Amino acid sequence: MNGHPSYTVQNYTIQPGGVIELSRQADFVICLASSGTFRVAFDGSPESDFEQGLRVQPGQRFSRLRLRNPGGTVLTIRIALGLGAVVDNRLVLAGPVETKPISPPNLAVPAVVTVGAGAVVEVAAENTDRSEVGVRNLSTSDRVWLRDDAQATANGWPLDAKEGIILTTTAAVSIYNPNGSSIDVATFETGHQ
Repeated sequence: MNGHPSYTVQNYTIQPGGVIELSRQADFVICLASSGTFRVAFDGSPESDFEQGLRVQPGQRFSRLRLRNPGGTVLTIRIALGLGAVVDNRLVLAGPVETKPISPPNLAVPAVVTVGAGAVVEVAAENTDRSEVGVRNLSTSDRVWLRDDAQATANGWPLDAKEGIILTTTAAVSIYNPNGSSIDVATFETGHQ
């Protein structure tokens, strides 16, 4: 018996209810791509469900593999058969990858910051451990300006009375108050500290 590793990849099309018999010595089979679920059997063993992304190593070398399409539509598959210690470290993605953000474990809610008339105040310092910062204008009538610097000019992002914003940033956040009276601003931060 040949002890050298081997690896082969083949594409197959199986008609509805159809069966393909493969004769090849192998230690494992991997389904690299498939248009649906199908059934496999090793050396006449009972059939098992099989689908894209699965690898089966039955525990002993096999020489016959049966692929059956139990569905009502044509099945296209791409399988790999291997002998020995062949490791496939490639990542094969056939579609979009769904991601889900992880909620940061820390929440900081500092005291309300008062921004004097015509003044600029840093309401959140630069913080590389921060994920998000929320800022809310607590005035019932006046607009303030969210800024990334300490310039006393009415540009940046306007926050009207009672308006708030959530930013995904680690940068410092400042508020400019162009009004003739002081305005309170509330903030919060989420982070990974």
